[in-house]
Amino acid sequence: MNDLPERLAAFKLADPLPQEFVCVLSGTDLKISSGIESVRLGYKKTAGLYLWLMRYRGSAYKIYVGSTNCLSTRLHNYISDFQPHSPNDYKLRVFLAFILEQMPGATLDLYFSKRSCKGLKATEARAVATYRPLLNDLPKASQSTKQDFTKAFELYYRRAFTGKLRDDT
Repeated sequence: MNDLPERLAAFKLADPLPQEFVCVLSGTDLKISSGIESVRLGYKKTAGLYLWLMRYRGSAYKIYVGSTNCLSTRLHNYISDFQPHSPNDYKLRVFLAFILEQMPGATLDLYFSKRSCKGLKATEARAVATYRPLLNDLPKASQSTKQDFTKAFELYYRRAFTGKLRDDT
């Protein structure tokens, strides 16, 4: 995969982002840091549209667009360990780990546009259609991938049930 930068060309940011998008976090590795904590404190109860860009060797690539009723909480989801009840939140961490194997030095920037909660999902859909970021349009999981995921999910819950119902007396 040494040609990964060329394969990412379709996701390269060609035009500047609209002014309503403000960079709230730059160069993050999705680990707890003063920068992340500053964003979390500054954007409590702040709804809007967010865009993750990956920076690599002077280029920016559109990675993911999302909407949130609270950027602080959403950012917390992204930096948290894997949560079986919401595995989708972990995709950005998996992506970054994968990319860093192929493109050492790549980082993520978080851009945000404050918006009203009203109509936020429609605004997100328009932004996804406009920017066409990499992670918003992943192919559907194959049957074998679905089976693997199902088995892992079942294993987790079976272990949880066993632990909860174990007679430790």
